[in-house]
Amino acid sequence: MAVDFQEEINDGILRSHNFICVISPHGIQSQHVKKEIELAVRLKKRIIPVLHVEPSAAMVNKYLHPRIAKLNWVYFRDDIEVFEEALHKLLEAISHRIDFVRTHTFVLYKSQLWKENQKKEDYLLLGSKRKVAQEWLEIKFEDEQPPVEVTNQQCQYTAQSRWLAERFASDVFIVSAPDDSYWQKKIKFALLRLGKTVSDRTDLIPNVNQDETLEFHIINAKHIVHLVSLESKGDTDNTNELELSVKYNKPIVRVFLDDVEFDNTQGQIGRLSFKDVQIGDSFRTKLNELLRFIEQEDDYFTKHQKLLIRATNWERQKENPALLLRGNLLQQAQVWAESAHNRTHNPPLDFQQKFISE
Repeated sequence: MAVDFQEEINDGILRSHNFICVISPHGIQSQHVKKEIELAVRLKKRIIPVLHVEPSAAMVNKYLHPRIAKLNWVYFRDDIEVFEEALHKLLEAISHRIDFVRTHTFVLYKSQLWKENQKKEDYLLLGSKRKVAQEWLEIKFEDEQPPVEVTNQQCQYTAQSRWLAERFASDVFIVSAPDDSYWQKKIKFALLRLGKTVSDRTDLIPNVNQDETLEFHIINAKHIVHLVSLESKGDTDNTNELELSVKYNKPIVRVFLDDVEFDNTQGQIGRLSFKDVQIGDSFRTKLNELLRFIEQEDDYFTKHQKLLIRATNWERQKENPALLLRGNLLQQAQVWAESAHNRTHNPPLDFQQKFISE
């Protein structure tokens, strides 16, 4: 039977927890090895270089892949290292944080299947598997480097699985102008990496009523992050998205990318400047500030979001009494509405109050 060996190799790398690269003069010159290394780098696999035969300095400078050059090597040179000691070091490297690495492989493989099948919902994670992926994504490495980096695809896949499980409710909707796509993507994937569910105009489904889909995304978002720039002030889509956000009393965090006047503070719960922010420590500092705004009063805004979704469905189905709250859910909603009675910012909407009181 004919077999595409390159496809077999690629699949083997995708499914493997660790990628061991054996270093030798002929190995570092091989184009096949170079392709395999580049795939492992792209998939953010844990790469463990093993030195078998030492190349000359000139060969290293000319042929060695830069990623391999940056990593710690395990030395396995004949007649120099003691084999058992070298093997022990290799096994230690393979087993370090192995649970995190195994979950990385699992989520990566599942996300690849999802991508190859047009990102259909049938391929998303459900139940306990989704929870494992979500908990894995939220693991923080405060005092050490993570054993492997998480890919953007894994973040998207895990977030999409959670989005489906939570009936299309999201943590954040990003309002931005097309010319601000660099920061829109940077902030979006940083929030996804932290386990947040994030959507924006690029997530709208083609060939479906765009106005209705946009309104659906904004209603279902807990917070709005508004990127303010010179370009955004004249962008019609940006204006429409903001008007919808204000209409539904959404909490808005404004992120200023330029020195620009913006006096409208409706719905605003925070503002910060990303002007002159570079990727690195300064970006992480600003991201933490953004997170603090997003996570403040979380209980209030979570209830606001959930009741808005329920009240909207009730209103659109001609106030169907079967959709009204009962029992404990009704009591919780009444307590929330009473506590929010005197709020001056992001208060309950009239039809939310009506939905609760019916």
